[in-house]
Amino acid sequence: MWIWERLFLIALVAVLPDLALSQPLQRWPERTVRLISPSSPGGSPDIVARLFAEKLSVRWKVGVIVENRPGADGMIAIQAVLGATDGHTLLATHSGAVTVTPAIRKLPYNEEDLRPLSTAAIDFLAVAVPATSSVRSLADLIAAAREKPGALNWYAAPGGPVMVFGEFVRNNRLDMVFVPYKAGSEAVRDLSESRIQVSLVPLATALPLAQAGRLRLIAITNPEAAPIAPDVPTALGAGHPELALQGFLGFFAPKSMPDFVRQQISGEIQAVANDPEIHSRLGKVGMIARGSTPGYYAQYLDEQRRHWDRIARSQKIVPAD
Repeated sequence: MWIWERLFLIALVAVLPDLALSQPLQRWPERTVRLISPSSPGGSPDIVARLFAEKLSVRWKVGVIVENRPGADGMIAIQAVLGATDGHTLLATHSGAVTVTPAIRKLPYNEEDLRPLSTAAIDFLAVAVPATSSVRSLADLIAAAREKPGALNWYAAPGGPVMVFGEFVRNNRLDMVFVPYKAGSEAVRDLSESRIQVSLVPLATALPLAQAGRLRLIAITNPEAAPIAPDVPTALGAGHPELALQGFLGFFAPKSMPDFVRQQISGEIQAVANDPEIHSRLGKVGMIARGSTPGYYAQYLDEQRRHWDRIARSQKIVPAD
C-alpha cells in the first residue's frame, strides 16, 4: 500500500499548481469591476453602462463602477481597457468606437486585442431642431438651407452620425456650417436655445428637451420608428437613405481575459438585457434592450467595419493620427 500512497501524493503535488492557478478564475469577479465608457455623463453609452452596472453588481455581489473616458472617437476609453492589468475592466461603448473609428483614425492599439461580449441595447438617433424653428421635416430643412446658404449651423455626434449627416448635406448640395462640440449634451443645449439650427444626436440625449417642448424631432435615422416617438418619421421613409443609421451599444473585454470568463460575462449581460425592468427603463430614454452572443456581435461588427470603410473611401477620408 505504501507505494500506491506515494504515487498518489506525487500525482497530487503535480496538479496542485494548476489547481491554484484556476481557482481565482473560477471565482470571477474577485473584486470591483470597472466599466469604461467613451461618452460623457448622460450620453447613451453612459446611460446603458450605469443601468447594467446596477444589475450586474447585484448578480456578481461586488461593486461595479462606471468610469467616463470621452474623447478621440472612443480610443481613449479603449486604451484604458486594454492597458488595465486587473482582469476586471470592461468596455461599455457604442459600436462606432470599434467600427467607424478604425476607418477614420490610425489606431494606437490592435483591434484584435478587444473581443465583443454581448450587445446591450439598440440606440436610436434623431435629427432635431429648436422648437421655435419653422422646420418640421427633412424637406423643410433642405428648403430652409437652400433659401439661406451658409446661414444654418449643424452638429452631429462623432463617428457615424457626423459622416452620414455630412453625406446628407453633400447629396442635397446644401451650404451649411458644421460646428464641433466636445460633448453632444452641449450641442443639444445650444440647439434648444437656437444657437445652432439642427443636430443629429442619440435620441436619449435629445428626448428630455423634446418632451419639455424645447426641441422638435423631425426624423429618426434607424430603419424603424422609435417606440417612444412613433410619430417621428424615419429618414428612410422620408426618402433619404443616406441618413440611415442604426447603432448597437455593447460590451467588450480584452483578448487576454480567458475565454470561459468572457463567456460567463456574456451570459450575465444577456440575462440583464432580458430583465423586464431594464427593458422598461431603457425604453423610457428611447432605447431597446437587446443582448446577443459574442459570435453574433462579432459578425455584426465585421459587417459594419466593411460598411464604414466603403463610406470613408467614398468620402476620401484618410485615417488621421
